[in-house]
Amino acid sequence: MKLSIILPTLMQWWFYNDIIKNLDKLGRWEWAECEIITIKNKLVNEAWNEWVDRAKWDYILIINDDIIINKWAIETMMSLLEHHTISCPYFTKSWDNQTLYTHNWKNICWFCFMFKKGRKDELFPIPSELKLRYWDNRLYYKAKRDIWRWGKIHHRESKTLNSKEHKERLDKIIVWDSWFWREMFYPIIK
Repeated sequence: MKLSIILPTLMQWWFYNDIIKNLDKLGRWEWAECEIITIKNKLVNEAWNEWVDRAKWDYILIINDDIIINKWAIETMMSLLEHHTISCPYFTKSWDNQTLYTHNWKNICWFCFMFKKGRKDELFPIPSELKLRYWDNRLYYKAKRDIWRWGKIHHRESKTLNSKEHKERLDKIIVWDSWFWREMFYPIIK
């Protein structure tokens, strides 16, 4: 199987190094071919639009840099794509590693998802007006809700959104994304 892994990161080394080590432990080099595309210092939606278009292989996996992927989650997501548009694992949170979640609050939030390259034109691009949030929501509707879940990841909670270095700037972007989603995009899909 050929897999492109897209990893946007603001280069918080402690998380980035951990996810790379995690992928190594999962045996990523056992897959026929794998490429890891690290996108540095761009906001999530811009990074994904850019690299989904450039990804080479049959399966495209998009992951946050602040997760830990459990054994067999990637292989399971690949197999689910034989019958579904998008696959993603359940996730646990930093304060509760026992409960399995499917989304966060009103904003669908996957942290990790996969689709086949042949479907990228029906799912992407994410509108450039959305910078940081609501891409999951948009993909959910673009995939006509054909999302299937299995496997598990652990989300350690974004240090980017909570860091003093990035917080003020990102809070303003989140306010814009919320407005844009609510006023401009969400009414179209209702």
